[in-house]
Amino acid sequence: MRPLLLVVALMLLALLSPPGLRAAPSFIGAAMGQTPDALYLKCRKAIFKQYGRRGTQYGRKKLLIRSTAATQSVDQCVANGGRVM
Repeated sequence: MRPLLLVVALMLLALLSPPGLRAAPSFIGAAMGQTPDALYLKCRKAIFKQYGRRGTQYGRKKLLIRSTAATQSVDQCVANGGRVM
């Protein structure tokens, strides 16, 4: 009887606890674990991978994108915690 009562009490405590105390995953928390330089490089690689085009004048391995679009997209990605929009 005591183990059942203990389990019920713990479940009620977990359900009635304030939302701030729950261990919910956070997108910003995941990005906060990275250094700013690492986050910038991650975003830059993701932007060029998603929006970059192969440039014939520089070889087939280079990905090209307009400089203003690249800067704006990378800044937006960093502001969103590493998520490419």
